[in-house]
Amino acid sequence: MLDLLTLADVAQRLGCHPKTLRRLLPSLMEHMPSLRARKLGRTILFTEYDYTLTVEAMAWRSQSASAAKSGTRGARSGSVRTSSPSQNSAQDETRKLAHQMLQTAKGGGSRKSTLTVLRGGRAA
Repeated sequence: MLDLLTLADVAQRLGCHPKTLRRLLPSLMEHMPSLRARKLGRTILFTEYDYTLTVEAMAWRSQSASAAKSGTRGARSGSVRTSSPSQNSAQDETRKLAHQMLQTAKGGGSRKSTLTVLRGGRAA
């Protein structure tokens, strides 16, 4: 007899949440046309072969997602690093913008500012 696995069983084996697998299943099946998860009512069932194809499709998805992030196809050198703004530079930029906004704000000189920017990102 054919042993069948539920979506929850396959998700547990893959180490992901069943909702994640359910969400990814259409794109996985599009990439692997031979993947035939069967639906019985609301239950999605897999054979061992389907599970193997799902593992391969998840590996393909992971590789294509990382290639899309890096903007390359194939392997990347470990020494190549993309530059991204650090959290501190984003905080500095926000601090500068807030300071400019306070300087250009129109109003009476006796009005107290409601925005106080302190180092470290905490407002008083």
